[in-house]
Amino acid sequence: MSEMIKLCPDTRIYLKDIFFYKFDLLVVLSFLPRFVLHLFKEKFFPHNGLAAEFRKAVGETYLHLLKKNIDDKTIAFFYPTEALRDHFDRIPNLLAQNKIKTINLYGTAKNDDLERQKNSFYVGAPQNFFSLQQLTFIQYFVTSSVVDCFPPKSTKILIDHLSYATFRPVSMDEEPSILDHDHIIKKYEYFFKFIVLYDHIFSPNKLRDKLTSEMFEIHGYSKLGEKIEPQKASVFMTTELLRNGQMIRKEVVVHPLGYPKLDRDYSDCTTEKLIIYAPTHLDNANRESWENFTSSNTHGSEIIRQLCSQFPQYKIMYKPYIREDSTIVAEICAAGSEFDNFLFDQTSKNESLYKKAQLLVSDFSSTAFTFSITTQRPVVFFSKNEGLLRNNSSDYLGERHKFGFVVHNCKEMVRAVEGILSGKQNHRQNILKAIKEKQHNYMTANEAIASALIDIVTKQPLEKCEVYQRSWLIDGSRLWIES
Repeated sequence: MSEMIKLCPDTRIYLKDIFFYKFDLLVVLSFLPRFVLHLFKEKFFPHNGLAAEFRKAVGETYLHLLKKNIDDKTIAFFYPTEALRDHFDRIPNLLAQNKIKTINLYGTAKNDDLERQKNSFYVGAPQNFFSLQQLTFIQYFVTSSVVDCFPPKSTKILIDHLSYATFRPVSMDEEPSILDHDHIIKKYEYFFKFIVLYDHIFSPNKLRDKLTSEMFEIHGYSKLGEKIEPQKASVFMTTELLRNGQMIRKEVVVHPLGYPKLDRDYSDCTTEKLIIYAPTHLDNANRESWENFTSSNTHGSEIIRQLCSQFPQYKIMYKPYIREDSTIVAEICAAGSEFDNFLFDQTSKNESLYKKAQLLVSDFSSTAFTFSITTQRPVVFFSKNEGLLRNNSSDYLGERHKFGFVVHNCKEMVRAVEGILSGKQNHRQNILKAIKEKQHNYMTANEAIASALIDIVTKQPLEKCEVYQRSWLIDGSRLWIES
């Protein structure tokens, strides 16, 4: 086999599944003639496109293998990155207990337990092998991240994982009103654009209920059937989706069900003398949105120095996002290396660390709320540009003080950490109150979501949900308002 193919990690993953982990004799027998033909061509008629031809053959064979594991009620859970591996929690197991077949589709490989499951299939490098839109034999797709890559006619279900955090903080100099359309569109970008492609949205809490309702209003959807004209930005985005072959939903059902990952309760776990610093990440996708508000790019090194020096009896762990900018990570690690109590962890394993930590220092990362809700321990929110933020109570920004302290510099941070470690204030009671005020199905979200999925695939009546209907029509690749 050619060096090009030998060195392609994606090809190796697909071939291992075909010949070993997901072995099916008929599938292998159908692939072998193409495999032999490739070796013959490679030896006697080599050309530049040979590797691409082989990858296409591998992709077609893998699709055949995948199709043999599907029935008309199979639910496909999509894991685009390793960071989202644990977001569905116990839901697939609960469905299996109710005789609902599930498969896992993962887009990045990390050689973990999920990949070794018989019902897990790799869908990486779609440009070389096959695209998700070719999986037309799967009716139900569940994702926790808003994407537009599923087959247009499939039933798409979003388990909204942005429990509190937003895609973009908003500066005061933009002067948006609370329901300003441009503000919402700019702030939530892809969530807003793709929301009309989904059949069902499982909302985690009351804050997201309100936001989702506002988004549908901008798109020209209503709960009561009245005619609402979509805003210009919606018309532009929706027309673009239509031209790309997407199907805009006539109606979308929103279910207030909670978020499964937050069902975990680590509040009674024995803690250690550990403080974690987990800032919002700055990758290429969100750099412009967050660099004026995240702490790592301007204060990360100083935060670590202050925590390590002021609390020498504690282990101070820097835990960046798995895809954080490597330059930022290196700078902060260099600062931490000056201290014996500095630790570094860049894996996606948060659970074991959260159990041990007495508190978390963050900024706007959703992991801050995940930590506080699952441990009922406080967070110190480092907000270097608080004066630029529009902080209203309907947004998650207005909820931060219920889960800990908002600080603006390192001096305030040290003081807040000292206060928390002194144990003089009962933070657990305040955090529990905040959770119960906002979160849907706290500690029972897995069961509620599994039950809703069963109702969807078995065509049962849906309970406790809001149906949003669009009041405009689609004609080909354009849309117009019904008179």
